[in-house]
Amino acid sequence: MATATPDRPSLVAASLARSRLGTSQVASFALSAVAPLTVSAGVVPIAFAVTGLTGLPIVFPAVASILALFAVGYIAMVRLVPNAGAFYALITHGLGRQVGVAAAFMAWAGYSCFALALLGSFGAGADGLARDWAGFSAPWWMWALGAWALAGILGLIRIKSVSTVLGVLLLGELLVALMYAAVFLLHPAGGSIPTQTLSPTNLIAPGMGAAIALAVLSFVGFEGPAAYSENTRNQGTVGRAIYTSLAAAAGVYFLFAFALIVTVGQDQIVAVSAEGGANTVFDLAAVHLPAPLVDLGWLFFTTSMFAALVAFRSICDRYQFSLGREGVLPPAFARTSTRTGAPITASLLMSTLSAAVIAVFALTGLDPLLQLFYYGAGLGGFIILALLVLTSIGIVRYFSRIPAEAAQVTRWQGQTAPILATGALLTMLVLVLANFDVLLGVSPHSPLRWALPATVLLPAAGGLVWARILRARQPETYQAIGLGPNAIGRRSTTQAVTETA
Repeated sequence: MATATPDRPSLVAASLARSRLGTSQVASFALSAVAPLTVSAGVVPIAFAVTGLTGLPIVFPAVASILALFAVGYIAMVRLVPNAGAFYALITHGLGRQVGVAAAFMAWAGYSCFALALLGSFGAGADGLARDWAGFSAPWWMWALGAWALAGILGLIRIKSVSTVLGVLLLGELLVALMYAAVFLLHPAGGSIPTQTLSPTNLIAPGMGAAIALAVLSFVGFEGPAAYSENTRNQGTVGRAIYTSLAAAAGVYFLFAFALIVTVGQDQIVAVSAEGGANTVFDLAAVHLPAPLVDLGWLFFTTSMFAALVAFRSICDRYQFSLGREGVLPPAFARTSTRTGAPITASLLMSTLSAAVIAVFALTGLDPLLQLFYYGAGLGGFIILALLVLTSIGIVRYFSRIPAEAAQVTRWQGQTAPILATGALLTMLVLVLANFDVLLGVSPHSPLRWALPATVLLPAAGGLVWARILRARQPETYQAIGLGPNAIGRRSTTQAVTETA
């Protein structure tokens, strides 16, 4: 077995850098992707405005409970099938190689949609900060290019260093979210706290489907720790990171949504949110806090989007690495730096794609918020939710047909919880599709509400076709699909192989 020289990247790496990340570090990637402050200050007021539901706070823990149910089987299977391409590996082992490759293409497309969409929202947000703070304005795409450059650099350095950067930004946005929520709770409208708003009866309204759809997409990224299963210190890290992320996000969302109702009043929250839009939270904070703390909120609101961008890019890199390692993509995608362990080619491709998207939107004058952020995030969230459904089905099938693996988990982990989760996730998928116009911010009669989610068929079909081509032309590669670090040994290859430590 040949080993790459220290000053050159490996041609095909067996695995990413091992034994690096603990629970808090992996959770920082997941929570950064979830973007607590972006959701709390951006999505929650919009959800009040478009759904008209005063019972919105309880939607978040309800959705988190369903996702936690899914996580039972998901975590159990990840421990048995660790792979940087999490959905890809699990669906391959559960539903077969062809569906697995289709899932890999879908996952890369879904996470890329989020990473690219956040360039638009960050660019618009950063320009607003510069205008307010320094009286300086520049096109959104200039700020987006700044985020592009920094994210590209972070994609090439040690994963542990990236987790430190994200951890600092995450701590800032969580502290701001909690500070604002505390201030709102301490200043109730009418001098009393309306606990009646937490009654489930407040959800029985036409806007319930839209509220659930918005809540579901607010948690996208919680499943991300599985992509770092090859970077963790022990098998329990991924599970702890997933549950920590879910609990933290659900707690912040619930508290923040309830605090907004408290400070505005149950009978006024919908109207105030509709009038204030994206500025609602900061306008309310300005009533009780000095200007520097309001500015601090805007700062971390903007960096929250950047942190999410970095987190989603990192997952994209890992999917490309996994596919390159197994020969599904060219082996160049499995090149890693012998110094940092980062997947070099995968990261450079994401940087190239990001630059191209910025250029297209800048040259055509398309709206970075509506047509990049809302459309991209809406599509990306729909794809990831579809993958959660497929994965849940795959978990049930995997443990039902492989007795040796089923013996390592409980019936609750391998069958009961995944079956219940599949039904709940399918219901949520239907609700998201039925309310896709709300997610996009378009008219219910817009053809985009159906055309955009239908594009999920493109990567899925591409993956199925490519898997069949591999089966016919490269049977050894096809047989190695989903094997992770063991794939290199199964394929006949003369390329140099190394494992970065």
